[in-house]
Amino acid sequence: MAWFDGNVDEAVKICRQRAGLLTIFIRDSSEESQKLEGIFAEADVASLVRDKHSDILLLKIIQGTANFDLLHSVYPVTSIPMIQFIDGANGMLLYSVVPSGKDDIVKGLTEGIDTWLHQRAALPTTNLSEASVPRPSSSSTTTTTVVRNDDSTTTTDQAADSQADLQTRVARAQERAIEIRKQKEREAERLQREKEIQRRKDGQLTAEAERARQVYQAEQTRLEIEKERQQEAAHRQRVLDNLRQDKEDRERRIREAKELAAGGTSINQSPPSTGATSSGGNLPASTDYTKARIQFRYEAAEGMRNFIGEFEADDLFGRAVEFVRKETGLKKFTLRQLYPRKDFTDVEGKISMRDLGLVPNGVLLVIPAGGPRPSSSDGSRSLFSQFLSGIWYALSLPLQGINYLIGYVFPQPRIDNATTR
Repeated sequence: MAWFDGNVDEAVKICRQRAGLLTIFIRDSSEESQKLEGIFAEADVASLVRDKHSDILLLKIIQGTANFDLLHSVYPVTSIPMIQFIDGANGMLLYSVVPSGKDDIVKGLTEGIDTWLHQRAALPTTNLSEASVPRPSSSSTTTTTVVRNDDSTTTTDQAADSQADLQTRVARAQERAIEIRKQKEREAERLQREKEIQRRKDGQLTAEAERARQVYQAEQTRLEIEKERQQEAAHRQRVLDNLRQDKEDRERRIREAKELAAGGTSINQSPPSTGATSSGGNLPASTDYTKARIQFRYEAAEGMRNFIGEFEADDLFGRAVEFVRKETGLKKFTLRQLYPRKDFTDVEGKISMRDLGLVPNGVLLVIPAGGPRPSSSDGSRSLFSQFLSGIWYALSLPLQGINYLIGYVFPQPRIDNATTR
């Protein structure tokens, strides 16, 4: 079956010229409509239309198109899918059917085409009929009777009125289609404006969110900088406290050395000790060079910790290692001498204090395995903190040298134990 390839206006004009039947199949994009459309292409259905009459024009219209809007404005579509039969002679809707299968399509085509054929056959072929009577002689009166077919005249007038009404309805449908198209254009413009407004709102919200994120990041950076400054200040204060304590210890040792040199104070000599003394106490200075008095510095989690150990000058350095291990609880560590800088390893554990230069006194740093143990309150050390540590180390070098020179400038007098007793 061949569908007419044109719009509604062209189909109506062709049917009007032929006084044929316009059969319109209205469908949508559903699967059911596609199946029904395929039924029209079957041989028995196509032959049914072809055998009925040659002036039957088939037109397919899909919902949502301009043809559908034009048709719906003239002949309202109440259901989809639907088949409408329109008489091309007068533009009247003869018959409509809502098919659900092949039987409904065949039945609808048969009834629609038969209705059109019946109405087509009822239209007269002539508009005027004349009846003649016998003519009398010339002397007699001649009478001519003309009989008009009033029904034919009335039908012709109705057809003319229907044709004019169809043209009017088509014009209105065209105007309606133009109006619908304009409404769609206005609706599209409105949607476009709303979309642009929404896009701008979204852009403003995005910009505000970005500003809020930048403000938050700036605040976090400020807090981190402030925390780092506080940590650096605390570390700087600990360094100053250590320097002040070193200065006090140095002044105390100089004062004791002067008093011993002048003989102004009596020295209470304790019995010789074979081991190390307890940590943290202020031990009396050694009375001779047979003692090694070592100050240990250990940076624990709670802060810098100082403890002093006193050993025999001939004791092996391993005794100092055991003493530090007992005091700190560390298993692996390194003992570092600042001036002259030196790290004591397991090799020095079998060398005496005297041979290592730790008599009469010395200062050693306790370095845990893997580096110095950081303080829990300090966190990671910044570059500024490392710079301060370098300054503290540079300042401690001359202090250790001065302490070493004092031992030579103000030697401690050797007092015989028997004389003291």
